Amino acid sequence: MPKSIPMFVAVAALILPGVVATPVPVAAAQQCVSTTIAQVTTYFANDPSSGSVIVFNSSLGVSSFKGANGKPIQATIVDRYASSGAVIKRARAGDAVKLCLTRVPSGDKYCNPKTDSRGRAYSAYDNRLRASFSGSNADHDCGGA
Repeated sequence: MPKSIPMFVAVAALILPGVVATPVPVAAAQQCVSTTIAQVTTYFANDPSSGSVIVFNSSLGVSSFKGANGKPIQATIVDRYASSGAVIKRARAGDAVKLCLTRVPSGDKYCNPKTDSRGRAYSAYDNRLRASFSGSNADHDCGGA
């Protein structure tokens, strides 16, 4: 029996007709890691009004996805609407943070979280600022535009 299928699901699949055992997501919500901020940038290059993007030195929740360079993509928080004084706007590359995965999208006919990395939500506590910020890893949800 594969380790990624919880025992109660596997047993239900054996004894209940119509129940299909499916693997659990790569990273379940509510996992946390200590990491640092790799990059602080804007949503559109050279446009501070386009929103903030924070890239972390962690692949929490997205480790099964590869970038164009073949390496795992990194956890990201995108906030297109943060005010100028918001915590996310004051974060800096190198800040130590506690990063928590708070939501993994459930699959439906439009969204397959195994093939679409969007829609993961995170909260981050910035140790230098002694404050937290949160958001999704993309401007669109899993299966979106």
